[in-house]
Amino acid sequence: MNIKKYFCGGLVLCLFLSCQQVARQVDTPVLSTKPFKMNEVVITKGPFKHAEEKEAAYLLELEPDRFLSGFRSEAGLVPKAPKYEGWESLGVAGQTLGHYMSACAMYYATSGDERFLQKLEYTINELDSCQQANGNGYLAATPGGKKIFAEVSAGNIYSQGFDLNGGWVPLYVMHKVLAGLIDAYQYARSEQALRIAEKLADWMYGTFYPLTEDQMQKVLACEFGGDE
Repeated sequence: MNIKKYFCGGLVLCLFLSCQQVARQVDTPVLSTKPFKMNEVVITKGPFKHAEEKEAAYLLELEPDRFLSGFRSEAGLVPKAPKYEGWESLGVAGQTLGHYMSACAMYYATSGDERFLQKLEYTINELDSCQQANGNGYLAATPGGKKIFAEVSAGNIYSQGFDLNGGWVPLYVMHKVLAGLIDAYQYARSEQALRIAEKLADWMYGTFYPLTEDQMQKVLACEFGGDE
């Protein structure tokens, strides 16, 4: 009988101490983490500074018109420069431009160097011209992209995993362009970039709205990046 009494007393004591511990944890304020702004962090020396300088110099060497070449040709405009080699000359044309815009926007936000803003603004102006030439909000450098998405919107959808109706990951590429435009707005305060992104999003909605759930699953069989 005494054993049972001591056991119950010990159990009550343990529960009491546990509740006190939980109460202390709840009462303890939790400090929320917040990201630093780009211009609040400065690398002053060492290998990271060396890497930063090399990357900034490389960015300035790149030619926006070569990234924009596929966008202009798909919009029915004359390209101002030939495409870069590699993926840009293949079916994944356009995705590198999105990364380029993100890099220019972020480095401008970090450094305040106007040269990156000038590159970014030129690129955004050119994309605006391409979107206007397309006339419906569409904006891409995917070869034959208009035909591909017209077929998809009509419900004629096929994919082997890395193609959508014969085009190499067009939604993956479109996500990179959207990300670049959003970064231009977020880090360089480009209202023009936001307007372009909104028009492209409206076009995407209109393109995929007619599809059923099963048809959308067929679309998503192709690599789509962050467009989900």
